Amino acid sequence: GGHETQVLQAIANGNASEASQLKFITTSEVPHPFILHTAVRWQEVRDRVAKYPWAKERADEFIKSATEWQVPPIADPAKAPDDTYGPYVFPTATEDGLLACGYAYQLTSDKKFAEKIAEFLRRLSDPANVYPKTLRGCSQSLVQEGHWFQNIAKCYDMALPSGVFSETDRRQIETTFRMFIETIHRSNDYGPINNWNVSDVIGAFYCSLALGDLAEAEFWFSGPSGICDQLA
Repeated sequence: GGHETQVLQAIANGNASEASQLKFITTSEVPHPFILHTAVRWQEVRDRVAKYPWAKERADEFIKSATEWQVPPIADPAKAPDDTYGPYVFPTATEDGLLACGYAYQLTSDKKFAEKIAEFLRRLSDPANVYPKTLRGCSQSLVQEGHWFQNIAKCYDMALPSGVFSETDRRQIETTFRMFIETIHRSNDYGPINNWNVSDVIGAFYCSLALGDLAEAEFWFSGPSGICDQLA
Protein backbone atom coordinates (compact mmCIF):
# COMPACT_ATOMS: atom_id res chain seq x y z
CA GLY A 1 0.00 0.00 0.00
CA GLY A 2 0.98 3.63 -0.18
CA HIS A 3 2.11 5.91 2.56
CA GLU A 4 2.19 9.65 3.11
CA THR A 5 4.73 11.54 5.18
CA GLN A 6 3.95 14.79 6.99
CA VAL A 7 6.46 16.87 8.92
CA LEU A 8 5.00 19.11 11.62
CA GLN A 9 6.67 21.78 13.72
CA ALA A 10 6.31 20.99 17.42
CA ILE A 11 6.73 23.64 20.12
CA ALA A 12 7.18 22.12 23.56
CA ASN A 13 5.29 23.97 26.32
CA GLY A 14 5.01 27.02 24.08
CA ASN A 15 8.77 27.56 24.05
CA ALA A 16 9.62 28.42 20.45
CA SER A 17 13.36 28.24 21.13
CA GLU A 18 13.01 24.48 21.68
CA ALA A 19 10.89 23.80 18.63
CA SER A 20 11.56 20.53 16.82
CA GLN A 21 10.10 18.60 13.94
CA LEU A 22 7.96 15.49 14.22
CA LYS A 23 7.45 13.20 11.24
CA PHE A 24 4.12 11.40 10.90
CA ILE A 25 3.71 8.58 8.38
CA THR A 26 0.18 7.62 7.35
CA THR A 27 -0.09 4.12 5.90
CA SER A 28 -2.80 2.03 4.30
CA GLU A 29 -3.51 -1.65 4.84
CA VAL A 30 -2.17 -3.97 2.15
CA PRO A 31 -4.47 -6.80 1.01
CA HIS A 32 -3.18 -10.33 1.53
CA PRO A 33 -1.19 -12.04 0.11
CA PHE A 34 1.91 -9.88 -0.14
CA ILE A 35 4.85 -11.56 1.62
CA LEU A 36 5.97 -14.21 -0.86
CA HIS A 37 3.97 -12.78 -3.77
CA THR A 38 1.25 -10.19 -4.22
CA ALA A 39 -2.05 -11.21 -5.80
CA VAL A 40 -0.80 -9.83 -9.13
CA ARG A 41 2.38 -11.89 -8.95
CA TRP A 42 0.44 -15.03 -8.02
CA GLN A 43 -1.71 -14.50 -11.11
CA GLU A 44 1.48 -14.38 -13.17
CA VAL A 45 2.45 -17.74 -11.64
CA ARG A 46 -0.96 -19.22 -12.51
CA ASP A 47 -0.61 -17.88 -16.06
CA ARG A 48 2.75 -19.63 -16.42
CA VAL A 49 1.27 -22.87 -15.10
CA ALA A 50 -1.44 -22.65 -17.77
CA LYS A 51 1.07 -21.85 -20.52
CA TYR A 52 4.21 -23.89 -19.85
CA PRO A 53 4.45 -27.66 -19.29
CA TRP A 54 7.42 -27.30 -16.92
CA ALA A 55 5.42 -24.94 -14.70
CA LYS A 56 2.36 -27.22 -14.79
CA GLU A 57 4.54 -30.17 -13.77
CA ARG A 58 5.97 -28.28 -10.78
CA ALA A 59 2.54 -27.01 -9.75
CA ASP A 60 1.13 -30.54 -9.88
CA GLU A 61 3.93 -31.69 -7.58
CA PHE A 62 3.01 -29.06 -5.00
CA ILE A 63 -0.70 -29.86 -5.29
CA LYS A 64 0.00 -33.58 -4.88
CA SER A 65 2.16 -32.95 -1.81
CA ALA A 66 -0.47 -30.67 -0.29
CA THR A 67 -3.24 -33.19 -0.96
CA GLU A 68 -1.31 -35.99 0.71
CA TRP A 69 -0.11 -33.94 3.68
CA GLN A 70 -2.09 -34.21 6.89
CA VAL A 71 -1.85 -31.76 9.77
CA PRO A 72 0.28 -33.54 12.37
CA PRO A 73 -0.77 -34.05 15.98
CA ILE A 74 0.90 -32.04 18.70
CA ALA A 75 4.15 -33.66 19.79
CA ASP A 76 3.94 -35.60 23.06
CA PRO A 77 5.73 -33.37 25.63
CA ALA A 78 7.21 -36.49 27.22
CA LYS A 79 8.88 -37.40 23.94
CA ALA A 80 9.45 -33.93 22.50
CA PRO A 81 12.35 -32.66 24.68
CA ASP A 82 15.09 -34.28 22.64
CA ASP A 83 17.73 -31.84 23.88
CA THR A 84 18.30 -28.96 26.27
CA TYR A 85 15.84 -26.64 24.50
CA GLY A 86 12.73 -28.24 26.01
CA PRO A 87 9.43 -29.47 24.53
CA TYR A 88 8.51 -28.49 20.99
CA VAL A 89 5.16 -28.49 19.17
CA PHE A 90 5.85 -29.99 15.71
CA PRO A 91 8.85 -31.58 13.95
CA THR A 92 10.62 -28.97 11.83
CA ALA A 93 9.94 -30.91 8.62
CA THR A 94 6.21 -30.12 8.88
CA GLU A 95 7.03 -26.81 7.18
CA ASP A 96 7.39 -28.60 3.83
CA GLY A 97 3.79 -29.82 3.78
CA LEU A 98 2.56 -26.51 5.12
CA LEU A 99 4.29 -24.57 2.33
CA ALA A 100 2.88 -26.99 -0.26
CA CYS A 101 -0.60 -26.17 1.06
CA GLY A 102 0.07 -22.45 0.75
CA TYR A 103 1.25 -22.82 -2.83
CA ALA A 104 -1.61 -25.21 -3.67
CA TYR A 105 -4.25 -22.83 -2.30
CA GLN A 106 -2.89 -19.93 -4.34
CA LEU A 107 -2.62 -22.12 -7.45
CA THR A 108 -6.10 -23.64 -7.21
CA SER A 109 -8.21 -21.45 -4.85
CA ASP A 110 -9.35 -24.73 -3.24
CA LYS A 111 -10.18 -23.93 0.38
CA LYS A 112 -9.30 -27.42 1.57
CA PHE A 113 -5.64 -26.41 1.38
CA ALA A 114 -6.23 -23.18 3.30
CA GLU A 115 -8.16 -25.14 5.93
CA LYS A 116 -5.12 -27.36 6.51
CA ILE A 117 -3.04 -24.28 7.15
CA ALA A 118 -5.68 -22.91 9.49
CA GLU A 119 -5.89 -26.17 11.44
CA PHE A 120 -2.08 -26.32 11.73
CA LEU A 121 -2.03 -22.77 13.08
CA ARG A 122 -4.92 -23.41 15.47
CA ARG A 123 -3.00 -26.31 16.96
CA LEU A 124 0.28 -24.40 17.12
CA SER A 125 -1.27 -21.36 18.79
CA ASP A 126 -3.57 -23.15 21.26
CA PRO A 127 -3.02 -21.18 24.49
CA ALA A 128 -3.87 -24.15 26.68
CA ASN A 129 -0.74 -26.22 26.22
CA VAL A 130 1.09 -25.50 22.97
CA TYR A 131 3.36 -22.67 21.72
CA PRO A 132 2.22 -20.11 24.30
CA LYS A 133 3.37 -22.64 26.91
CA THR A 134 6.45 -24.15 25.26
CA LEU A 135 7.75 -20.99 23.49
CA ARG A 136 9.32 -23.45 21.08
CA GLY A 137 7.56 -24.40 17.87
CA CYS A 138 9.88 -26.67 15.92
CA SER A 139 12.11 -29.58 16.92
CA GLN A 140 15.44 -27.88 16.28
CA SER A 141 17.22 -24.79 17.58
CA LEU A 142 16.46 -21.10 17.23
CA VAL A 143 18.01 -20.71 13.77
CA GLN A 144 15.57 -23.32 12.43
CA GLU A 145 12.78 -21.74 14.48
CA GLY A 146 13.39 -18.44 12.72
CA HIS A 147 13.19 -20.08 9.31
CA TRP A 148 10.15 -22.12 10.41
CA PHE A 149 8.26 -18.98 11.42
CA GLN A 150 9.23 -17.33 8.13
CA ASN A 151 7.34 -20.10 6.36
CA ILE A 152 4.44 -20.02 8.81
CA ALA A 153 3.98 -16.28 8.28
CA LYS A 154 4.10 -16.76 4.49
CA CYS A 155 1.49 -19.53 4.64
CA TYR A 156 -0.80 -17.50 6.90
CA ASP A 157 -0.52 -14.61 4.45
CA MET A 158 -1.22 -16.90 1.47
CA ALA A 159 -4.26 -18.51 3.12
CA LEU A 160 -5.94 -15.44 4.63
CA PRO A 161 -7.89 -14.52 1.46
CA SER A 162 -9.72 -17.88 1.71
CA GLY A 163 -11.89 -16.66 4.58
CA VAL A 164 -11.42 -19.89 6.58
CA PHE A 165 -9.97 -18.05 9.59
CA SER A 166 -12.44 -16.84 12.21
CA GLU A 167 -11.78 -13.71 14.24
CA THR A 168 -10.96 -15.98 17.18
CA ASP A 169 -8.49 -17.91 15.03
CA ARG A 170 -6.78 -14.72 13.95
CA ARG A 171 -6.48 -13.34 17.47
CA GLN A 172 -5.03 -16.62 18.73
CA ILE A 173 -2.60 -17.01 15.82
CA GLU A 174 -1.49 -13.40 15.88
CA THR A 175 -0.89 -13.60 19.64
CA THR A 176 1.49 -16.47 18.92
CA PHE A 177 3.26 -14.34 16.29
CA ARG A 178 3.65 -11.61 18.92
CA MET A 179 5.13 -14.11 21.37
CA PHE A 180 7.62 -15.33 18.76
CA ILE A 181 8.58 -11.74 17.96
CA GLU A 182 9.19 -11.07 21.67
CA THR A 183 11.35 -14.21 21.88
CA ILE A 184 13.51 -12.89 19.04
CA HIS A 185 13.73 -9.48 20.71
CA ARG A 186 15.15 -11.17 23.78
CA SER A 187 17.56 -13.33 21.82
CA ASN A 188 18.91 -10.40 19.78
CA ASP A 189 19.01 -7.59 22.33
CA TYR A 190 22.81 -7.70 22.75
CA GLY A 191 23.70 -6.88 19.14
CA PRO A 192 24.69 -10.24 17.65
CA ILE A 193 25.63 -10.46 13.98
CA ASN A 194 25.75 -13.87 12.29
CA ASN A 195 23.84 -16.11 9.90
CA TRP A 196 21.74 -17.62 12.69
CA ASN A 197 20.46 -14.18 13.62
CA VAL A 198 19.59 -13.44 10.00
CA SER A 199 17.19 -16.39 10.15
CA ASP A 200 15.75 -15.18 13.48
CA VAL A 201 15.19 -11.56 12.51
CA ILE A 202 13.68 -12.36 9.11
CA GLY A 203 11.22 -14.67 10.90
CA ALA A 204 10.25 -11.78 13.16
CA PHE A 205 10.11 -9.44 10.15
CA TYR A 206 7.73 -11.68 8.22
CA CYS A 207 5.51 -12.17 11.29
CA SER A 208 5.41 -8.39 11.73
CA LEU A 209 4.35 -7.99 8.11
CA ALA A 210 1.64 -10.63 8.51
CA LEU A 211 0.34 -8.65 11.51
CA GLY A 212 0.41 -5.40 9.55
CA ASP A 213 2.64 -3.93 12.28
CA LEU A 214 4.89 -1.60 10.29
CA ALA A 215 6.61 -0.17 13.37
CA GLU A 216 7.72 -3.66 14.36
CA ALA A 217 8.63 -4.54 10.78
CA GLU A 218 10.74 -1.38 10.48
CA PHE A 219 12.60 -2.34 13.68
CA TRP A 220 13.52 -5.74 12.26
CA PHE A 221 14.48 -4.27 8.90
CA SER A 222 16.60 -1.29 9.89
CA GLY A 223 16.88 -1.34 13.68
CA PRO A 224 19.83 -2.57 15.81
CA SER A 225 20.94 -6.05 14.66
CA GLY A 226 18.15 -5.95 12.07
CA ILE A 227 18.30 -7.09 8.47
CA CYS A 228 20.31 -4.10 7.23
CA ASP A 229 22.83 -4.43 10.07
CA GLN A 230 23.16 -8.17 9.45
CA LEU A 231 23.84 -7.73 5.73
CA ALA A 232 26.20 -4.80 6.28
